[in-house]
Amino acid sequence: MAAKKPTSKAHSNPLEALSRASLAQLELELKRRQRIATQLERKRSQLLDQVAAVEAELRAIGHLEAPDSTPRTVRRSSGKVVTRRAARGGNSRTLLDHLEDVMTGQILSVSEAADAVIANGYITTSKTFRTIVNQTLLANESFTKVERGRYTKTDNTL
Repeated sequence: MAAKKPTSKAHSNPLEALSRASLAQLELELKRRQRIATQLERKRSQLLDQVAAVEAELRAIGHLEAPDSTPRTVRRSSGKVVTRRAARGGNSRTLLDHLEDVMTGQILSVSEAADAVIANGYITTSKTFRTIVNQTLLANESFTKVERGRYTKTDNTL
């Protein structure tokens, strides 16, 4: 087993070394670290631009799909770990608008309505999309429950 090297007092406590440094030395060290941070931020930005360009090329050839909605764990500067979800789908119209389109003049079950909305162009990555459709049908006065589990668009031409 190798013998331990004796440590000097300056290396054993970094605060002691700082307390012995002159103001000019501290200012030089601060400027040096700020310069390095600026260079690293510039390099990081360039690398992120390169990654974005490569991802765009992969998407263009159909090898990479749009970002998924899986949760990502991130650590904030405060040290707190939080889960962040990816960006939502790019639907130009709401689920309610799509439901009103597909259910006008029809009586559909919740599953049939969910399938019709997706066939109509609504984009979702939800694992529980049928449940979301059911909640929308129940909560909105635009739809009437005809029988158990079957709904139609309410005729509001009074």
